[in-house]
Amino acid sequence: MIGDQSYQSLSEELGIRDKKQLRNWVAKVKRGESLEDMRGKHTGGRKGRPRTTFASIEEELAYVKAERDYLKKLYRSRFDKEWGAE
Repeated sequence: MIGDQSYQSLSEELGIRDKKQLRNWVAKVKRGESLEDMRGKHTGGRKGRPRTTFASIEEELAYVKAERDYLKKLYRSRFDKEWGAE
């Protein structure tokens, strides 16, 4: 209950379809959290593998070549033919 009203009656009065939403908002306010709409905003850390940094162009080139060779092997093992072969 909020004051002397139930979540159900207050959500109907405010035009909120689900009383659970109102209950969640009240719980957030009681915990001191913000009610700001965070949809579409990135809040967490980076996802995926971390960026690779290189000490030199040669080191980066070697990395890219190794990556290319790996992908060629993967393609060969999956499709039983060389990349670009018809």
